[in-house]
Amino acid sequence: MALTRRQLIVGGGVLGIGIAAAGFGAVEARLVPGRRSLNTFLGWTGGPGVIPDVEPATLAQGSFVSHKRNGHSVAWQLASPIGSSLADVPLLISLHGRGGNAASSFGQELGLQFFLTDSVSRGNPPLAIASIDGGDTYWHPRASGEDAGGMVLDEFLPILSELGCNMSKIAFFGWSMGGFGALRLGQISPIPVAAVATSSAALWPRAADTPDGAFDDKADFEKYGLFPTVASMTSIPTRMACGLDDGFYTNNVSFAERLPGSPITDFRDGAHTLDFWRRVMPEQLDFVSKALAS
Repeated sequence: MALTRRQLIVGGGVLGIGIAAAGFGAVEARLVPGRRSLNTFLGWTGGPGVIPDVEPATLAQGSFVSHKRNGHSVAWQLASPIGSSLADVPLLISLHGRGGNAASSFGQELGLQFFLTDSVSRGNPPLAIASIDGGDTYWHPRASGEDAGGMVLDEFLPILSELGCNMSKIAFFGWSMGGFGALRLGQISPIPVAAVATSSAALWPRAADTPDGAFDDKADFEKYGLFPTVASMTSIPTRMACGLDDGFYTNNVSFAERLPGSPITDFRDGAHTLDFWRRVMPEQLDFVSKALAS
């Protein structure tokens, strides 16, 4: 059984001595890099995220050469709910995090084809979910000429339309880098956006805080970094989830406070992990499916 925070403080012992050496207050204040590992060991990050044990939604896949991604061949996947036609259900675009690809949304990673079946079985309106390879360019135009966000809007959406998807309105979901992308693309989509949902969105208030590869330079951040333009963003129904032990937690709180429209927030025990992203997925789909159906 996991120790409670009170038990740890009162109980002391070897672990208590180790924490004291590092500075327990600093750990709680998110100043010690080992906080996530420590809290995971103690069972304070919410436990494992389990993919529902249900029949998966129907999954199709394909690829195309993307001019927006400088001629890269990109793969895509599309999940449709069991027993429904693509033309009869709305569409959710799922954007992967850094190091991911189209398959990351599905399979045994995030498992959205299972969460989709589970969502419908719980009474939510059905929807289709599409994903695509975005590379690690943070879903915005880069100095290299790549524009993964432009690929989604200008190339992938027309392909989905040709496949028979209902394009009357769409929603965006993403985790980590994909959460950043979902917030950004929701603002510039040529198709009406009914909702945006993010899990552990990668957000930074200053260019100096960003990691290598996220932006080309300070000017690139000022143009595409979201924090610099949040006050002027259009109000879209938005739900933001982030774990209390996630490095992006503070930035997600700050961004949500600034985002027009008073987004729904889900800040609970968790870290920047698949466990957290899976645990919040049912509520994310509850929100998105109902917004698309309204």
